[in-house]
Parts: sequence; structure tokens; C-alpha cells
Amino acid sequence: MGIFKSSEPKDWPKYLVDYMHLHARKIPGNTSIEQLNFVVLDIESTGIAKSDHILSIGGVGVNNYTIHIHDLLDVTVKHDNLKMNQSTAIHGLMPHEIEQGDLPETALKKVITFLSDRIIVGHHISFDLQLLNNMAGSLYKGLKIVNSSLDISLLFKRLQYFSSPYPVDPGMMTLEAICSHFGIEVTDRHTACGDSFITALAFLKLTAWAKKRGITCYSDLVKR
Repeated sequence: MGIFKSSEPKDWPKYLVDYMHLHARKIPGNTSIEQLNFVVLDIESTGIAKSDHILSIGGVGVNNYTIHIHDLLDVTVKHDNLKMNQSTAIHGLMPHEIEQGDLPETALKKVITFLSDRIIVGHHISFDLQLLNNMAGSLYKGLKIVNSSLDISLLFKRLQYFSSPYPVDPGMMTLEAICSHFGIEVTDRHTACGDSFITALAFLKLTAWAKKRGITCYSDLVKR
């Protein structure tokens, strides 16, 4: 069972074994974008270092160029004795909300079940995945998120600046900059659910744009 990151899959609960089985086969490259299932994810954390802790996780399902607002993930992760800092103040999460959140094991199960075999979409998604992998690995040795992923900042750069002979200023690929490009109103910023919905709106604009550029299937969409 080479797909497992642990020497003994039986050491993991059934939902993790089932999750890995879902990813035993790769997504065919010729699968049309309309047929692909996405989940737009955002994580709020105690800071911007890869060693920081997850505070909340938000997500929304997207399929066939449609945001499914009833397909939502909203999880706050419990931390005991977590001190309030500038980062947590920005996210609007009060200490008592964090103390009353889900235990990491419960939060992980909710996230894994929500992700299923869908493609994870996010803005600078590699950071979010690193935090998720840190939490997963601390609970179950060797466990990592194995879903395919897509970063909207890279897709925006590819569509908007691909032919530019000059390096692209990172400030031109922030979530705010991408939303401004498409005329998307930015509200409820720096909450996991709020950011996931804003990112989903931007993702729809990007996929529609990509379709006009002849990008219509999975292999074209994830091409670097």
C-alpha cells in the first residue's frame, strides 16, 4: 500500500484509511473543469511562520463553475492557555472561542471528511497545507494531506502576467489585488470562512477566464 505515509495503516482510524483509498488513483488529465470537484480552503493561524498553530479552518465546495454555499466547513481548533497576540486579534477569535473549539483530533476528522478526494484551492495554499500537515503529522505519524491543490495566485500570475518579461511584484498577486482586478468586493477579511468565500469568488472568475483562453481540462489547469 505505497500510498500510505505510515508503515502500518491499521494504526490509523478508519476515516484516514478510507481517505487514502480515495486517492489511490490520480485524476485523469483530460477531465473537464466542469467535472472536477474543488474545495476552497482558508486557514487562520497564530502567525505566518510554518511552525505556527491553526486557529480556524474554513472551506466551501465548488463544482461546475458554481459555489455551493451549503457545502461549508467552519472549524475552530481548541488550544488551552493560548495567549492573545496581534495575529489572533486580527482574526477576531476571542480566547474563550479558541478554548471551546474542537480538539485537534476532532478538527482533523472534520477537515479530512470535508476534503474527501476534492482538489484543494486557496491563495498561497502551500502555507495552509503546511500547517495542516503539521497538525496531521503531530496526531498520526507520517500523515500528510494528499489532495491535489491549486494556488489562485499562481493561476492569476499565469493568466495576467505570463508574457511579461519582468518579474511580477508579489503585491500584484495578493488576494486583495486579484479581487480588485475582477471587481470583487472584499468583506469579512481575515476570517477563515470569509476568506474562503472571497477566494472562491476569485477562483470562479479565474476559471471562466481560463476557459476563454482554452484551458478546459485538469492537466491544462494545473500546468505551471
